[in-house]
Amino acid sequence: GQSIDGEGFMIEDFPDLNCDVEHCVLTKMEQQDIHKVINHLNSEERMIIYGIFFENKTQTQMAEIMGISRQMLSYKLKSTLNKMREMYMNKFF
Repeated sequence: GQSIDGEGFMIEDFPDLNCDVEHCVLTKMEQQDIHKVINHLNSEERMIIYGIFFENKTQTQMAEIMGISRQMLSYKLKSTLNKMREMYMNKFF
């Protein structure tokens, strides 16, 4: 079933609340560094990052494009962001 709040909006209508935090992490990385980090991702990880952060697609749209479930996409996005954060912090790129 769909979750509906008091206003009658479906929860799915809103972007993920944690996206803002993730977006901050990405924008904090220096512009040139973020591209070096992205170059070290595999093609699937790159596709997810570009789709969500550069093309402003929703996780649901990206999941459909990739033919995976929204949950799987969410998991892949989180692990990719963690990998990027790790690389950036340790300058592994």
